[in-house]
Parts: sequence; structure tokens; C-alpha cells
Amino acid sequence: MKETFIGITIGDPSGIGCEITIKALDILKPFNNWIPVVFGDKSVIDEMISLLKTKINFLPYNPESGYNENTVFYVDENAVSGPVVYGIVDEEYGRASLIYLESAAQMALQGQINALVTGPVNKRSLKRTKSGFIDQTSILKDLCGVNSADTMFLTGKLRIFFLTRHIPLRTVPESLTTGQILDYIKKYMEYLKKFGIVKPTLAVAALNPHAGDNGLIGSEEIEIIRPAVVMAQKELLDVRGPVPADSVFHLAKEGLFDAVMSLYHDQGHIAAKTLDFFRTVSLTLGLPFLRTSVDHGTAFDIAGKGIASPENMVEAIKAALTYHAYFK
Repeated sequence: MKETFIGITIGDPSGIGCEITIKALDILKPFNNWIPVVFGDKSVIDEMISLLKTKINFLPYNPESGYNENTVFYVDENAVSGPVVYGIVDEEYGRASLIYLESAAQMALQGQINALVTGPVNKRSLKRTKSGFIDQTSILKDLCGVNSADTMFLTGKLRIFFLTRHIPLRTVPESLTTGQILDYIKKYMEYLKKFGIVKPTLAVAALNPHAGDNGLIGSEEIEIIRPAVVMAQKELLDVRGPVPADSVFHLAKEGLFDAVMSLYHDQGHIAAKTLDFFRTVSLTLGLPFLRTSVDHGTAFDIAGKGIASPENMVEAIKAALTYHAYFK
């Protein structure tokens, strides 16, 4: 496969995924040296094209057919019956988003697309499908047969890894172990090398205010986090920490560290999205292919109105184009 094929799922049909996909492709065309492949329902795509009055040449997926720099392939999944009702939680739309993702993942596993960009899904709609999944990363892990996959946020030069993800905040301290942190330090350092960083530097964020202030405001830094950092340093890994969370992300943005290990979901999300909400891109690492994603939800409140910003989708597609070759 000489050309680069980037798969893009539209996510939940009731949300803004289809809209921002079409708008992003309109911004990014002409497609020099790459070909978009959109996974969704052609009826949903046509409805949105009509709303946006966009002129994009959508063709059924067939890499042997003729195409030009303005062509977009689509894979019609026929998962939605009737016109879309925007902004609602619905089992049919949750199942449709599952079908789009499964189809795209299978083509990625077969080498038909080089990377996957995913539009936003709705967790409540996914839950109604009784599939057992409420997020796309878990679905992709299952489809690819991998035990773990890791999230990295990319916001300009700031890179953030997440030790834990969708768990209640009150359970974070009890979920931390020295062995776990050490294992993830090693894994994240290997990821950074894949990005072409020969001697990466990783900072581990602290859990408590002021990194526990020598045990005055919590003992996790002394008993759990710092021992993992010391063990990693003994293995000649350039790891620092625990670094107070109120400064570590700024220091990484300024170039002192190549990446930060965030200990829990909102610790890293708040930093990245405050820095640049619309340009923060999520990368899923550890799959047989690179997956990037917008870092926002379905925005049901504005879905179907034609006013959603495609900026995050543009950045997600750019990231897939830039980094897919590092993760073959």
C-alpha cells in the first residue's frame, strides 16, 4: 500500500462527529499523499453535507478505483434507520458508533488503513447497547486482543501520559503501587523513543498538594511514588519526581521534561485543556496501529446546528498523518 490511508469514524450519529469530520476534511483538502476513509452511514454523511453545503467528492471505498486529491472514500455501514435525531441518548446510535469503530479497526488490522482517527461517542448510548463497553479504547483493546493500551495527550509540545483513567477519584490513592508506577515508567519511556526522542526525560506528577510536603499532606509520595522513581533511575532512566502537580505541566511545556505521567484522569486533562482546549489530541498507544482522537464529547447541545468547531478533528487527523509511521 503506497498511499497513506487514514480511517476516520464519525462517532455517535446524534452528536457532532459527522459535522466536524466533514468540516475538517474541507479544511485539509487537497489531500496530497494521503486518502481519507470515513466510516459511517452514507445517509448521515449526505444529510450533513446538505446542511453544511460542502462540496466533497465522496466515493465508496475502493482503492483500485480512480481518485484525486479532493476524493474522500466512505464505508457505508447502514447502521441507522431514518433521518438522524440530533442530541439524544439512543441505543441505535450507540450501536452504530460501535459498528463504525469495529469496521475501521478490522481494516486497520488488515493493513487497509494506516491509522485510525475516532470521532466522539456517547457513553450512555454505548451502555444501552449492553455491549459491556462505555469507551472506545476498551473496545479497541478487545478487538485487537491486547491487554493494555495507553493514552497520551499531545498539546503542542506538551505530552501527558495517564497512569489511571476512568476510575473514581477516591479510589486513585489505593490503586497506586510502586511496581505499577515503575512498569509504566518503563513503558512510557519506550513510547517516547518511538517518537524519535533518543534520551527521553519523564516527570512523574505528585498526588498530594506540594508533593505531600515531606509527609505532612499525605504519604503516597514517600511510600509509593518516590521509590518507583528511584528504581527507574537505578536502571539509568531519566525520570524525575514526584513533581508537584501545580507546576509539572508548565515545566514540561517549557521543555524541562519530554513528558509527564499524570496519576489520574482530571490531573492531566485539566492541564492540557486549559493550555489549549481545541488543539489537545488523544493518542492511543499499544495497539497494532496508531489511533488518535478528538478530546471532546458529542456536544449534544449543538449537534445538527452546523456550528461545531472542527479544530480538534483537524489536529487529530494531522497527528495521525505525522505519527502513524512511528507505530507500525
